[in-house]
Amino acid sequence: MAAHDVAIQRQATIWTALYGPARAAVMIGELIELGAAEPALDLRAAVDRIDPEEVADYEDFVATRW
Repeated sequence: MAAHDVAIQRQATIWTALYGPARAAVMIGELIELGAAEPALDLRAAVDRIDPEEVADYEDFVATRW
């Protein structure tokens, strides 16, 4: 499995834990479509575009995306 695919799978795991399987599946679909539409876009930037990180969500340092 390519590193890019592993990163997408990891993001799917994170989003599933945060939002549940149904919403995570939609978000991963959007991530894949965005990657196809803008191949030069870094995966982290694509993730942030779909699910912008809010600093307040991570103030306790319990949850981290990367």
